[in-house]
Amino acid sequence: MAGLSIREAVKHFDVSRPTLANALKTGKVTGVKDGQGVWSIDPAELARVYHARSAPEPSEPGNTDNPARSSPAEMSTVDTLLGGQLEALRESLTEAEKRAAENERRAIESEQRAAVAEALAEERKRILDETLKLIPPPAPLSTAPAAPAADPPSRPQSRRWHWPWS
Repeated sequence: MAGLSIREAVKHFDVSRPTLANALKTGKVTGVKDGQGVWSIDPAELARVYHARSAPEPSEPGNTDNPARSSPAEMSTVDTLLGGQLEALRESLTEAEKRAAENERRAIESEQRAAVAEALAEERKRILDETLKLIPPPAPLSTAPAAPAADPPSRPQSRRWHWPWS
């Protein structure tokens, strides 16, 4: 696809020459510089960053309401711009469809995982209930009085008995 020069790009897109030249230097817009130092910019790349200029007013010279009366050079530039925009839109649509299909696939996998997790939880509950049925009931508590607590061992008076590490 033929690229546009900076001058052609300024005519078709809402951008000034210095702004476009700066964008090319900083990498905001990509383009190819030929051996003579002339930039060639893909119209789709320009359409990605800048808005297309609106149609010129009828009072402007060279304006025709009928595209059939436009010059071939103007028509090829417009076709190039529209073709670039169309290709960019097709690529965007394809990417959006891929993302939608991937999201749908993930949603289905998520639902399947949830169903498996629910089945596992039910199985664990069933096994736990069966296991609890196998455990004998606890023995009754005896009513016998508890033995009195033993006195702490007597220690020599030189040591403090409430500090067990000394």
